Amino acid sequence: MKISITGLVAYLFFAGCITAQSDKDIVGEEYNQETTLTMNENDLLIQYLKIPSTSGAEKFAGEFFRDVCSQSGFFITQYGEENGNFNFAASLYPLSKQKPNLIFLNHIDVVPNGELIRWMHPPLEGRVINDEIWGRGAFDNKGMAVIQLSAIARFVKLSKFSELPFNITLLAMSCEETQCPGGARFIIENFLEELNPWAVVGEGPPAFQGVVTSDPERYVFGIATGQKKALWLKLELALQNNSHSSVTPLEYSNQALIKALNGLINEKPKIIFNSQNKKILSDLGKLEGGLKGFVLRNNCLFKPLIKKQLRKKPEIVALFTNSITLTSISNPAIVHNAIPGKTTALLDCRLLPETDTPDFITGLKKKLNHKNITIETVFEGPDGEISNSNHVVYKTLEQAIKNYFGEDSKVVPFFLPNMTDSNWFRSKGIPVFDVSPFRINRDLLNCVHGYDERIPMSGLQEGKEVFTLFIAKLIENLSAGFDYSYKSFYTSKMAEKH
Repeated sequence: MKISITGLVAYLFFAGCITAQSDKDIVGEEYNQETTLTMNENDLLIQYLKIPSTSGAEKFAGEFFRDVCSQSGFFITQYGEENGNFNFAASLYPLSKQKPNLIFLNHIDVVPNGELIRWMHPPLEGRVINDEIWGRGAFDNKGMAVIQLSAIARFVKLSKFSELPFNITLLAMSCEETQCPGGARFIIENFLEELNPWAVVGEGPPAFQGVVTSDPERYVFGIATGQKKALWLKLELALQNNSHSSVTPLEYSNQALIKALNGLINEKPKIIFNSQNKKILSDLGKLEGGLKGFVLRNNCLFKPLIKKQLRKKPEIVALFTNSITLTSISNPAIVHNAIPGKTTALLDCRLLPETDTPDFITGLKKKLNHKNITIETVFEGPDGEISNSNHVVYKTLEQAIKNYFGEDSKVVPFFLPNMTDSNWFRSKGIPVFDVSPFRINRDLLNCVHGYDERIPMSGLQEGKEVFTLFIAKLIENLSAGFDYSYKSFYTSKMAEKH
């Protein structure tokens, strides 16, 4: 598939507007006039944040965002219209054309606000404070949705008179935070062929400082090619004994389960080296240089030393361990002087790629060491293949970051310690690359899912410009003859699985 002569001339003119700029405003005024977005990214995010969309209650916010996309000239395809299952695709071309599709993933739902009194500024007002936009979902994930839309909207008018080599679709989904059946799973099971994804760009790590100790001011960009798998478990322990607490029995459910969990959660998790995290160490070693860089590059020779250092940084050690977090412990007791007969605990486990789930649960049972504890799997995320960092999408993302922030910018392949909707697509053999292509203060990451969530307005601008440049360069690359056929790739992957 080739871009038309008219489209190619228009695109080359547009590309010239980009490459001629040396400052941060990489998109020339000529092309800014082509955008069809109905408001700027700051105002759009502020309006989006004002509409509550806790997971399972996304409809009103989804309708607002969908209508903005529709008014901006996108073709809309609805996939479910109810709370807990409100999803839509906004694409440059109708999906019925079955063009190879580059999909940008985002989710409408957010985590609960928590206690409003603990917010410095109300979570549903979208206030601008010190050039930051505050509110629940500002970073995760409404901010990223606005960044994606702002970039893709710049190509709407170009797509109307030119046959671009692939479709571009913004896919907004429900239930990412709770992984209920109405979001990504619903779409994967029912509409994958219609979406015809060639590659996917999902939410991922932003750039932050302090990664390279020899140059702590340097920002490092990570593009995630994989992620850990979520495994949510429910533990129950039932013991029949005297229910009156005036006489403490030798063993009762609260005491026994807490004792079993105490040994489990206080145990240092085993550090596991695999091909993905060893490559991360090697890449960081290249950035570090010196003796520390030598140790990281030759991590197989210095495992004991590296393990000791890894344990000092929770955000790094998470990439080397199967983590177990106790998120809830409860029972039906309603009075002070009655002993409940059953106690329940919830565990959020995150498993490294290549970890066998049954083996992990068997090991968990041995560590709990109590015959009356039952373990139920509440949710298990999909196994996703690691995407190839030599893929044209990864390489073009990397080049767009370098073009915008400077050729000395550092970009490394990464994998996420958390699970997002991306893994549902990876599980089907589709290449996925997760990134938030903007710079952020590391402290702001602590606000995601917490109080005082916010995003710098500079991040919205940087992300929009990087994604714009990425799309433009990808059109140029694929028009030159790259293989971007999703169907042939998908068919071969399915043949391998069967």
